[in-house]
Amino acid sequence: MAFSLGIRLKRTDIRMNKSARGGFVASLLPEWRSFEHAVADPVRIQNALLLRILRVNGQTEYGRQHIFAGIRNMEEFRRDVPIVTPEAMIPLIERMARGETGVLVADQPMAFNQTSGTTGQPKLIPLTRRSWNNSARAMRRWLYRMVSDHPDSMKHALLIPAGATIESFTPSGIPRGSASGMFCRALPSVMQRQSALPPRLSEISDYECRYYLMARFCFGGDISFIATPNPTTLLQIAAVADKHRESIIRAIHDGALGAPDIVDRIPVPLLRRFRKCLAPEPGRARALEAAVAVRGALTPSDSWNRLRLIGCWLGGTVGVQAEKLASIYGANIPLRDLGYLASEGWFSIPIQDGDAAGVLDICGNVFEFVPEDETTGPSGVTCLRCDEVEVGRRYRVIVTNWNGLYRYDMGDVVEVRGFYRRTPLVAFVRKCGDILNITGEKLHVNHWISAFDAVRAACGVAPVAWRAVPDLVRNRYQLLLRFLPDPSPDFIRQTLIPTLDRCLCGVNVEYAQKRQSGRLRPPCVHVMAESWEKDVRRHSPTAGKRDVQFKWRFLDAELAEPDSRNIRSTIEP
Repeated sequence: MAFSLGIRLKRTDIRMNKSARGGFVASLLPEWRSFEHAVADPVRIQNALLLRILRVNGQTEYGRQHIFAGIRNMEEFRRDVPIVTPEAMIPLIERMARGETGVLVADQPMAFNQTSGTTGQPKLIPLTRRSWNNSARAMRRWLYRMVSDHPDSMKHALLIPAGATIESFTPSGIPRGSASGMFCRALPSVMQRQSALPPRLSEISDYECRYYLMARFCFGGDISFIATPNPTTLLQIAAVADKHRESIIRAIHDGALGAPDIVDRIPVPLLRRFRKCLAPEPGRARALEAAVAVRGALTPSDSWNRLRLIGCWLGGTVGVQAEKLASIYGANIPLRDLGYLASEGWFSIPIQDGDAAGVLDICGNVFEFVPEDETTGPSGVTCLRCDEVEVGRRYRVIVTNWNGLYRYDMGDVVEVRGFYRRTPLVAFVRKCGDILNITGEKLHVNHWISAFDAVRAACGVAPVAWRAVPDLVRNRYQLLLRFLPDPSPDFIRQTLIPTLDRCLCGVNVEYAQKRQSGRLRPPCVHVMAESWEKDVRRHSPTAGKRDVQFKWRFLDAELAEPDSRNIRSTIEP
């Protein structure tokens, strides 16, 4: 798993000449041609992939339990293997993390991707060598289309922020880390040498230090391409750069890291490594000073004249954040979605700018689709193959792949936007069920319940009714709370909100990371009137029916009219 990024003494010298760019595109072409051939015959490709996965893992504990060896087609697979939730897989994956072999996959996992679960325990996803290779192939397909459409995007330095590849180790010594870090390790070596960020920067756990250094390094040179799944990362880099613009420009002039109060918190070995990447850049510093004098701020749009493309998510709730990039990074900079990807795998390859839809990656994952509005009945649910879905319809996604996931319910809703050859173009819409998500934190109702229980224990106060609603514009949650009696505004502001915020960080690792990095702001509280619950019930679809049919929504995508008119006061953090 070892790899290296090229280190240049002058970061502004990073560039790829025309011949090298042509060679890079040519190296990606065979992978794209193979994919083009596959998407013309998705049923055959999916059936063949399914049988390969089952044969390789047939002698695992899970494979023997569900008689993988006897399954001959998709129909028998659906009959003999149940759809499973992430929660159902936790005990099996925990055994793998402790070092047991042959549980879900024949091969020992090379790592585990770590993300938030529905409880306080982070969710682990096995990463096998085969699944790693599949994600690398999906990445190369995406890169081929991107570079073919935007050849100058590879001409200068690349800004590709990512989480830590290795955050900790399982009890058996297997690495676990972020999916974005793992994906970055799969980048072609030529792209790793183009990185504007030095090696091991993602190892810094102090988010203030990490974002400051990202701003310091990337503003020190010309950036031609940016890629990171979450657009809030780019908004935060720009905000940090402007906040510290004087120290960053001075550091670029002197060839230093700058801001001693921040930099001195970096471990000494990393500090020495980062300083080796630097040299004085007085010309660059003067250009940035001139841009600040005109705009009154340090912005990417004034600093990176050679920026040609930004790759980030455009769909789901983060699409609202992607829309903000134009005013900061440049209104004419094209945006291309990175695809439907998660800790569980890379599932689609977008092929045009400004569109969240991508071609389903039928070569690396077996897909089933359940209509969005269908609930489980006596005979189960309707599961459709990828060739059976309809344009304009929304579906829940069921995945089988080399990670040891068999008929795994992703808990995601996607929309079919069309077909490329005979394979669907899908766009992520939202998480389904009792989950809210603004920027990747995936807060389940269980997280909120645990946090409110902790607040009750710590503060002796709990609402008699509550609801959480995302505020996508301000990157925060709105908490609708009715108390009996009402605490003072000062108590809510100074005690309740900070305590609840800390408790959410304690039960959801993704929320904690987003809060620490500034990509999420602390929640605000709407104190609700006594009439709130009755008003909500009166306007619900079950109004006038039996009380048992009314279900209170603890999580909602937006403020409904009965919510808005029953807000008595709003307490900002």
